[in-house]
Amino acid sequence: MLFSTMSTGLGQVQNAQIEKIRYSEINLGLAKTYDLVDYGLGLSYLRGETYIFKNNFIFEWEIGMALPTLATGKLGFGLRINKINYTIGIRPYPSTTYFQVGFPGSKNRILLISFEYNPRKEFTNFSGLSNGNINIGYRFSRE
Repeated sequence: MLFSTMSTGLGQVQNAQIEKIRYSEINLGLAKTYDLVDYGLGLSYLRGETYIFKNNFIFEWEIGMALPTLATGKLGFGLRINKINYTIGIRPYPSTTYFQVGFPGSKNRILLISFEYNPRKEFTNFSGLSNGNINIGYRFSRE
């Protein structure tokens, strides 16, 4: 019974109409830090993909370069409501959870605002010296 339910669910996902968007993204952020200064700036360039399913469910991933942490990535899911993308997810490094809003622009361009939080509330090797940050980003289609 369980196998039948799983197979049916997987078949529905595979047969669903999916919009796939490949993009590049640049971000500028302000972080609350554990370092000698209270706040620090960050910058990132990422490449990723967003999958928008027929029911407006969103799945997206990104990987890229960042300062001061050198590398970064994100994995999230959410909903598209009135052409605005609302996503939540995790950033494995530096390790945070996030909430992001994407406002549509022209020609597959999106203005992003995200709020990130380190739920551990302590410095770790994966925190990037940050316990939270606010970012503004710009996403543009690679196609």
